[in-house]
Amino acid sequence: MRGISRDSFVKFELFEENKMKKLRLTHQVLEYFPDEFPEFNGESFVEGWTFFIKISLKEFLEKK
Repeated sequence: MRGISRDSFVKFELFEENKMKKLRLTHQVLEYFPDEFPEFNGESFVEGWTFFIKISLKEFLEKK
């Protein structure tokens, strides 16, 4: 979607819990997209971050 931009804040936190490394991702939307762009709804962002964390990042770290 060329020409469409909105602001958000993304924070990654790494910490140890029960001798395991944990990643906490916080995505705070500062300005929402208009309703006429359903590909930018909250569910879409959840699906995107889930793919990034559970698949892409996992595969990247396993190669290290």
